[in-house]
Amino acid sequence: MFSETIIILINKLAARIERQSVIKMYSTYESILNNEEDFNNFARASFDVLDKDDNEFIEAKEFELGVYTFLNEAGLEPPPREELRTLFKLSDENKDGKFSFEEYCNLLRNEDFQESMYLSFESILFENMMLP
Repeated sequence: MFSETIIILINKLAARIERQSVIKMYSTYESILNNEEDFNNFARASFDVLDKDDNEFIEAKEFELGVYTFLNEAGLEPPPREELRTLFKLSDENKDGKFSFEEYCNLLRNEDFQESMYLSFESILFENMMLP
């Protein structure tokens, strides 16, 4: 279920993005994951943006608002709220209704999440004959 939700979300995003942007976005994400310092900087910066009340947690509403704001600013249609809520619930390891920084990092590092991103981007590029 986790992988399916991620694939749906990524497909909705990537289907609206041009070829070079898709390739650049994935390769940038992949390089961040492979460099501990870059990953920590990326994770902290994105966590801080989502943590609107600066309490060192990302509540479900903050997560939804952050994703919706990002997608709207990028001119992309956000996924249904229920899909975001499902992703949040699946990633909330201790089921307290919020992400700690550690839980957020675990989501970003989750193998299913990473594989889903890779498969989704690969699928989108292939389906649209965008492979380099």
